[in-house]
Amino acid sequence: MVLFFDFDGVIVDSMPYWETLGADYLKRKGKVPEAEFREIIFPMTMEESADYVKKTYGIEGSRKEIIDDMMAQIKEEYLTTIPLKAGVKEAIEKWHREGHTLAVITASEEEMVRAVLQRFSLSDYISFLFTCTTFHCSKRETKIYEIAKERTGIAGTNERGILFDDNLSALKAAKEAGFLSVGIKDSSNGLYEEAIREETGYYLENLLDFSF
Repeated sequence: MVLFFDFDGVIVDSMPYWETLGADYLKRKGKVPEAEFREIIFPMTMEESADYVKKTYGIEGSRKEIIDDMMAQIKEEYLTTIPLKAGVKEAIEKWHREGHTLAVITASEEEMVRAVLQRFSLSDYISFLFTCTTFHCSKRETKIYEIAKERTGIAGTNERGILFDDNLSALKAAKEAGFLSVGIKDSSNGLYEEAIREETGYYLENLLDFSF
């Protein structure tokens, strides 16, 4: 069986760090974020966030320079601080021993994902890594899941890949592509718990809670 894992929010507990990235960046620049800062930038893209902090807080540098600075900050967190989600290492080791093929499907950068997997000694267990950047697509579309099926050899067979993800849109797209979608609980998706349960039948706090 082929098991596919999202990276952020499923393998690593990174969402809290993303949620405070902008505020942490401002503090590092000697600025004091306004009380509503997180709520203001939450729906923004990185480009919009960079424009906002530049205009509102007088941050020097171009939009690209601000984004690069923030991304360097979060990458350092990935490589040193961000932890695994509970049960991840145990589940991956267990399912690898049982002979399942393990893969990652993510919107994160390939180089960073590989570095984090290496950091936690998980690289040898992951046979495939599919990134949205590599295949020029979104996890909200079926394309990356169709590619993953082809590359792992389950396309055109009766075998159904299983995707563990914390994002409702990704879970829907994977289900449309023929996957069994398994919702994972994360600090970032509490508002969507009911919808994830309705869509997938799952809202697991720990990968080890899943049974075949």
